[in-house]
Amino acid sequence: MEAQRVPEGMAEMPPGPELAAVLAGLDVDAVANGDTVAVMQAWSRQLAHDQARFLAALVQVGRSTPFSGSLERPVSVGESAQRLLAAGQWAAGEVAAALRWTHHRAECEHAFAEQLVCDLPVVFAALDGGGIDRAKAWVFADVLGTGELTEAQVTRICAVLVPCAPGLTTGQLRARLLRMVLEIDPGYTARRYRAAVRERGVFGYLAPDGTATISGQGLPVEEAVAACERIEGLADAARRAGHPGSVHQIRADLYTRLLDGRFHGMSSTEMIAALLADAAGPSAGPVAAADFDRSGAGSPDEQTATSDAGTSPGAPADDDAASAHSADSSTSDAPSATSSDDEENPATVEPNAGARPDATGVRADDLVGVERQGWGGEIRVGLMTLLGRDERPGEVPGWGPVPAGVARAMVARQHRGQWRFAVTDPEGYLLLGGVTRRRPTATDPEARECRGGVVEIHVPATLLAELAADPASCREWAGVVADIAGQYAQRDRHDEVLASRPDDRFAHAALRRHIQIRDRRCMAPGCRRPARHCEQDHTIDHALGGRTVSGNVGPLCTRHHRMKHEAGWRLEQPWPGVFRWTSPLGQVHDSRGEPISPPDPGARPRHPKPDDESTPPCLERPILHRPAPDPPPPPRPDRPPDDDIPPF
Repeated sequence: MEAQRVPEGMAEMPPGPELAAVLAGLDVDAVANGDTVAVMQAWSRQLAHDQARFLAALVQVGRSTPFSGSLERPVSVGESAQRLLAAGQWAAGEVAAALRWTHHRAECEHAFAEQLVCDLPVVFAALDGGGIDRAKAWVFADVLGTGELTEAQVTRICAVLVPCAPGLTTGQLRARLLRMVLEIDPGYTARRYRAAVRERGVFGYLAPDGTATISGQGLPVEEAVAACERIEGLADAARRAGHPGSVHQIRADLYTRLLDGRFHGMSSTEMIAALLADAAGPSAGPVAAADFDRSGAGSPDEQTATSDAGTSPGAPADDDAASAHSADSSTSDAPSATSSDDEENPATVEPNAGARPDATGVRADDLVGVERQGWGGEIRVGLMTLLGRDERPGEVPGWGPVPAGVARAMVARQHRGQWRFAVTDPEGYLLLGGVTRRRPTATDPEARECRGGVVEIHVPATLLAELAADPASCREWAGVVADIAGQYAQRDRHDEVLASRPDDRFAHAALRRHIQIRDRRCMAPGCRRPARHCEQDHTIDHALGGRTVSGNVGPLCTRHHRMKHEAGWRLEQPWPGVFRWTSPLGQVHDSRGEPISPPDPGARPRHPKPDDESTPPCLERPILHRPAPDPPPPPRPDRPPDDDIPPF
């Protein structure tokens, strides 16, 4: 069959009647394969435009309703175009009856329309013009529509993020929005965070399928991250020891056993042995071995989620998963003789860390003392924030942005972890990454109790020079600043180290760390899996002569690593850190990691209300209500799921 070609210029055609007419004249079944993507994109723009027009009509219905909360104030109907200044009280009823919607859906959709059209006109214009789709418009409304931001703050956030929203996924957009909300009014954010922590609690309820859900809310971030890191670390050790379950099943078993007391007083090695015993036979525990997928691979989603635990069956030939787990460990960077920059901080290496695993496959020394010391996570934060000179948020990879005070607290707890640094250019991208052995002085000794973790400190090169020239202003951080500045002065030597072993099968420690800091995440377009949990991929396969250097290595999660090798996608690095994907249909997509130091949007604080610092009364309530509490409210109708990943 002869393929139908699309009209010239359709890819640039704005949505509206003209584009609708062009699309109506196309037989999608007959369009040439190479043009199907352009047709899909055109329909997406037209759909966004039509949805915007529908939402605008929804607003007008609400303002045309004859009665506004009282039968005594009718407005004209019939031939009149008179409108109310605000939506009528019974607007949702008119919508629900006309479209045969439930009242709940009508209320939610009408509220969304009012917010988008009236409160977020810049976002509405982007939707109307086809620049963003409904899902992204919803994210803007969901994050900015809390009523806790001033009009000036919302205007500033939209001015910065609406122009770049077309190139972001909903997950990336939500993360940037949340960061800007934290940055634009740090004082208010800190007060709201403290108020939420005061209302922390744990709740349990039954799901419709008869299983139970336990949920904690209002938890301090540093403690929640440490708890998840502990469960993840134990689950990974159990998998390496031969547990037949998926990583999600093991985490669930650990979670309940840690809470119900069965693991009380046990060491980590004893916990893992108990898990293995439970999985050994059908009568050993609540989940029999037959209930597990003994391949350990699970579903494709589970393979992606567990890529840090090893290589899944059917992994590509160039799968550098042999180093995946070590790259995920806080003590992953083994000492190297090539450069002092590649040497591990002695404080991060446990005694006998290089010992051979015991008979169960568990490296018991990796877990010694964890119960007493607590677990560390990964935190990224600016040097100026640590110095107390600004209140810009930090970031917990895989979770999102956290207030500056939380970031400082996490750093203070992780003096025994690996400390990385990233010196950035004016656009926020990496110039030099490495590790520092120095720690700030005059720190509370109790802050050193946390085991492991990764601290990444980022600083612009220009600012680093200013700080290094005035060490007195850095106070207890003067030694850290001096060490980073000294390494930056020898960055040429650092570059030589990165390129020193181009024929190695796997990236050495310094190169692996450099890639993780530079790229931040999986380098597939839109993927947000942290680089520390990805496999190190050769852009040009090692087996085909690809070199193990920064310009030919990048992080890919299991799914996208397999997509590259098995689905016909081609990958190039035009220059180090910029990845160009070519799809089987010939579409070209460039991908680059997020800036390490995002531009400062500038704070726009509100005037605090007198009751902002007041302590609200804590609600005394049991974990289980009688009757059982309702589960969290469902998402608004048609809410698209964020293409995001769980925290761990």
